[in-house]
Amino acid sequence: MNNKENMMKALIYYGIKDLRLEEREIPECGPNDVIVRNVWAGICGSDTTAYLHGGENMNIFSGREFGHEMVGYVWKKGEMTEGIDEGMRVFVEPVKAVDNPYEANMAGAFSQYVKVNNAKVGVNIYPLPENISYDEAALIEPLSVSTHAKNRAAVKADEKVLVCGAGPIGLGVIAALRAQGNKTIAVIDRNEYRLKCAEEIGAYPILSVDNDLEKLKYKLENYFGVMSNINHRVDFGEGSVNLTEHAVLDVDVVFDCAGITSFIDEFLLHAKQYSRF
Repeated sequence: MNNKENMMKALIYYGIKDLRLEEREIPECGPNDVIVRNVWAGICGSDTTAYLHGGENMNIFSGREFGHEMVGYVWKKGEMTEGIDEGMRVFVEPVKAVDNPYEANMAGAFSQYVKVNNAKVGVNIYPLPENISYDEAALIEPLSVSTHAKNRAAVKADEKVLVCGAGPIGLGVIAALRAQGNKTIAVIDRNEYRLKCAEEIGAYPILSVDNDLEKLKYKLENYFGVMSNINHRVDFGEGSVNLTEHAVLDVDVVFDCAGITSFIDEFLLHAKQYSRF
């Protein structure tokens, strides 16, 4: 029989629209590990996708704890850990907190307690400054994703950028761009509130209504301008090859933070044809 003092509440994934709040044992703390008491967790798109459509493609499997955007405080620490104190407010880096990085989406952010394996400050656990609240710190993981995207795209400070989607990742990309000095940034979304947030941090908001791509194209051309060169697209039909011409928007980098197929197809028609690397 389990001792109630060793039990915690945990949200367990079982399948599409099947989440259950259960009692599970608090993870055992090894000499090099840390147990963090979760205080605040963010809900990622991978979590909602698993809930609505199934978790297999998200590496979230039936019967497992899940969630990976979490902050809390050190509840227990192993005797071999260094630079870590019990009670310390921390952000947990989910990919390096678990033994298998492919299981990061099941790190346990939606459980009361989570184990950080081989805990090391600056590697998988980060102390929080006192001036950052838990709810603000819960944005560290999505903001790191956004900043990583900006870095991978090697965006220069003088380049023109279009962001598709003003959700948490899109807003994070805008914040990262503004922090490095980018001034010509437009963002597209269907939600006026999100666009207002994007405008407040320095992006030009473009509302997309009813998937009207012609109107969207006009707004983009009006903001960015159109280059003189032409993007030629080759479409292979049944027994024929069709060559169409499309004006090229004067945009250097496009970030897809929405995943809407029609947007992606439209921007590929009007993209500059050159390599960044």
